[in-house]
Amino acid sequence: MWKNSNVNLIFPAFKTYLFYLNHVTLCIYSFMEKLRNIFKVTSTYQLIIVFIVFGITGSLSLFVSDYILDILELENLIISIFMVLIMYQVLLIIIGTLFGEFKYFWAMEKKILSRFKIN
Repeated sequence: MWKNSNVNLIFPAFKTYLFYLNHVTLCIYSFMEKLRNIFKVTSTYQLIIVFIVFGITGSLSLFVSDYILDILELENLIISIFMVLIMYQVLLIIIGTLFGEFKYFWAMEKKILSRFKIN
């Protein structure tokens, strides 16, 4: 019954597809585990929240610092870099708190400030 049909050709391809799908799933799971260990979070949900907060904070710090520098009519590169760094630190705590991750970002803030030798 199955000798002359296309099922014999499709089924091995389907088995190969399932094998690669399983392999990709395991690779993604392994990658997510590594990211959770690097960022020291307990769940994938918390990892996604951390990524969202970092994304919003980075973009917003550039926007806010540019706005403040325009108001003050300053166009110095050194001052603008310094302003972005300050705004990033402040906004990281504010946005992290809005997303319910104050403890995580406060620990991250202490780590960042210790690298600048500011306690």
